[in-house]
Amino acid sequence: MGTFGGPNIIEDGLVAYFDVSNPKCVDATQTIDSNTRLNNLIGGTMQMKPYDTTNGNMTFVLDNGSYAYNQDGLNGGEPGWESTSNPTRVDDYTFICWFKYNYGSPGGSVQRAENIYGGGFNSQTSFYLSPGGYSPQHGVLRYSDAGSANSYSVTNSNNGGNDGNWHMFASTDTGGDGNQTTKFYVDGVLKQTGTSNASHDTPDGSSQMVWGSWSRSYGNMNGRTNCYMYYERTLSDIEILNTYNALKSRFQ
Repeated sequence: MGTFGGPNIIEDGLVAYFDVSNPKCVDATQTIDSNTRLNNLIGGTMQMKPYDTTNGNMTFVLDNGSYAYNQDGLNGGEPGWESTSNPTRVDDYTFICWFKYNYGSPGGSVQRAENIYGGGFNSQTSFYLSPGGYSPQHGVLRYSDAGSANSYSVTNSNNGGNDGNWHMFASTDTGGDGNQTTKFYVDGVLKQTGTSNASHDTPDGSSQMVWGSWSRSYGNMNGRTNCYMYYERTLSDIEILNTYNALKSRFQ
């Protein structure tokens, strides 16, 4: 394997992979405007487009020798990406993404009223970078089909991913209605496991994918990110560690 990102990138179940340093995804010298698209590296019709192109807070920048996406979510506007097609939800899935952001630094990802997110399914699931914009907690958040009713988060202030350095966040889900289990990983290491209550209604139907926010217009992150992956299956611990090892030289 390894067509896309390295010798241990797992292709089995991989539905979407966005990597802005790869020319197939986007020319990193472009200005991010309404014509810019992030093209899925594994083919198919799924693309990402900018949600708000009027604020100038979306750029591609060189970081450790390769391009990453830089998003300024503090200075007005609502930057972030949204998918142009909506995948059908499944009960067993995995999200992986690299993030670089600070907790508590002036002008950084925190110190604002709203929660801060890194992306997932619009208004349903996300990497949770800072609850309330002030908290050092970070992990993932899961809503049900009833919205916030019976939602749950898997977060901790000691997970080690919000120190201003690059870290790979990963989360896996399995189980479905009333029996959902979520695992959260940082740099290939399992940090926490959470479970739903018996009334949790795992979202069904199709859903829009977002990157850099909770719902396109809320909770937009401030920091750098790249290598956004979505699998329609639950990756094992060793598969997530192998993915981290395959990509870490680009970020660290």
